[in-house]
Amino acid sequence: LHPEKQKLIFRGHSHTPSVVEVKDRAPKKITIPETAIVKLVPGLRYIITVGAVENGSIAIFDAEGLIIRFMPV
Repeated sequence: LHPEKQKLIFRGHSHTPSVVEVKDRAPKKITIPETAIVKLVPGLRYIITVGAVENGSIAIFDAEGLIIRFMPV
């Protein structure tokens, strides 16, 4: 996948949820706060790792508000 061509890439089946911001082709890992809510910046690109359902990880994406909420199942 080429994150410079896509604004958002969601991936799963990783045991650790994460958010990577890609700005000017430079990846930067974003710390997921204790609230488990991450607000994305319009115009930037992101690679979001949701986690693994079998480990109890899911994420809800609010496309209108550009908010990701990581939640246990």
